[in-house]
Amino acid sequence: MEDKRGIKSLVITLVVSGLLGMMAGIILGFVICNWSRNSEESGEKTEVTRTTVLEKLQDQAFLVTRTVIADQDVEINVDQGSAWSNFWWGHEIVAASKMQVDIGVDLLEVEKDDISVDESKKEIKIDLPNAEIYNTSVASKIEIETKSGVLKKILDNDKEEDFNLALDSLSQAAEDSVSGDVKLMNDAEDAAVKILQAIFKDTGYKVVAK
Repeated sequence: MEDKRGIKSLVITLVVSGLLGMMAGIILGFVICNWSRNSEESGEKTEVTRTTVLEKLQDQAFLVTRTVIADQDVEINVDQGSAWSNFWWGHEIVAASKMQVDIGVDLLEVEKDDISVDESKKEIKIDLPNAEIYNTSVASKIEIETKSGVLKKILDNDKEEDFNLALDSLSQAAEDSVSGDVKLMNDAEDAAVKILQAIFKDTGYKVVAK
């Protein structure tokens, strides 16, 4: 008799446990579904307007899209005006180094009127500024050789000045070389468009350069 009561009690316990488990599953499913719905609502895409596009561009500031590292060498001749003066005070510097030039697009130059948003085509058109040099730096040790006039060598041998002259000349030569490469500058502008397309991908809009 006690065995039957024990079995009956066990069956009731199992049934109750099953019902409780089922109810817990339903409640948990409801909570997850509700959380997912709230997450989707909170993650709604920001409205794409000229203002929101401009704000995002300004957050990026200057967009570096290409970096060039190249060997550069220069010759600097400090001419004193005559052979006689050069004999005493003339100065020549030969310098060489690897120079790094970063180029890209300054997005801070973009204004609201440079942007148009086509909602029907899901397209953002931006009139981007031309690519320009952002920074020029030395990528290796600057090797310097000098040849000075007799008195210049004895009385005015300023190595720091030689270094600064070499650095300025190397930087200028590197910048002239890069800015004169039309294909490179165009590639930098095209790369900027591709980066912006990736930045605005979540909006569902495609970025096109005007």
